[in-house]
Amino acid sequence: MDTEKVKKGLFQNVELEEQLFDKGYIVLPFFSEEQVAQLKHFYSTVHPGTAVSTDGRLHGIHMTTWASNQGYKLLVGEFIRHIFDKACQKWFRNHRHLNHVFIAKEPGTETEFDVHQDWSVVDENQHYSVNIWCPMHDVSKENGALWILPGSHRLDQPIRGAGYLFPNYHQEMDTLKDHVQCIDVKAGEALIFFHSTIHGSPPNNSSENRVVACCTVIDEDAPLRTYYQNGESDPLSVYQPKDDFMYGYRDIMNESVSRPPLGKLIETREPYKLNKVELDDLIGLCQPG
Repeated sequence: MDTEKVKKGLFQNVELEEQLFDKGYIVLPFFSEEQVAQLKHFYSTVHPGTAVSTDGRLHGIHMTTWASNQGYKLLVGEFIRHIFDKACQKWFRNHRHLNHVFIAKEPGTETEFDVHQDWSVVDENQHYSVNIWCPMHDVSKENGALWILPGSHRLDQPIRGAGYLFPNYHQEMDTLKDHVQCIDVKAGEALIFFHSTIHGSPPNNSSENRVVACCTVIDEDAPLRTYYQNGESDPLSVYQPKDDFMYGYRDIMNESVSRPPLGKLIETREPYKLNKVELDDLIGLCQPG
């Protein structure tokens, strides 16, 4: 993301926005105790018992949008959206928030999540998008907090998506784990980071599930943009989906790779070349400024 050219002004507080653009992430007090209690109660209502739901579960991790039941996804999304409304209004201006999900990680060594960048959902040459990641209880390295690679939002990878368009850092994983920061976050706080910031998560080595409520925040006037390219020599397709498009998949991990994304095709471009980022350059981005 070209941090010098992208439109700013999403935050109420200019200094906080500058901190975000410097490091790629910030931590803020976000929810009241009452709001956290409401989210926890709702989560336990739609996910009774201690086991993580099997619909949308992979390697001990469950995410709302991974599930096949669209009614469940819409129910969860609407409730979380309602809770996020007031908190987002406090910190953001001229914004909208979308893709409201729960992410649960059960105890177990298999619940480590590799470092990665999320799909781009806006034109990152003009706008930016952020994740709002809010745990329902205190999180640390012990129970699966987030790894963040500071400065990695400055990578020149503005187009990211499923399949060919998903940047692969698997070979660099072991080295990058020595440079990521594991961010402790308390219940009610929010870890806010760009979709372009490299992040992941260590395994949940505690005895209880780690549950997080999340959403995406973008500029109020920013149209959504998703991208699809089947292979290196194939044309790049640019789509404009609806704000709730993530709930429309029955099997997002497979469907998003095998067919174009949901939404209106607005442009076809020449094949997009994913830039191979050298490990030394990637680590060099960790320096602030």
